[in-house]
Amino acid sequence: MTTSSGTIPDVSPSQVLSVSPSLPTNKLLDNLTKNQRLLQLLPQNYEKRQYFNNLFQTLLDDFFYSHERPDVQLYAAICLADIIRIWAPNLPDAPPEKKLGKINRIVAWTK
Repeated sequence: MTTSSGTIPDVSPSQVLSVSPSLPTNKLLDNLTKNQRLLQLLPQNYEKRQYFNNLFQTLLDDFFYSHERPDVQLYAAICLADIIRIWAPNLPDAPPEKKLGKINRIVAWTK
């Protein structure tokens, strides 16, 4: 999955790691960082962006943004921002109040 040649990685669903709130904190953080590294390699309108729908839905949970570890909060927000970027100008399906409310809170949190 190297991109030094400028090629877009071919992502498989198994590469999108679970970030279930039930995971131990160290595993959760490890999966968030691996997902973030993968997401940052992808361009806007990535053709397989639907692989990240479940991750997007999971990251809308307040659990991540009120987590006791700031690094979990940070990587969750970065992953969410990258998913929004690869889906732009549209977002994956989620209840509108959940999407907009969460995104607004994250923007406010980063100020």
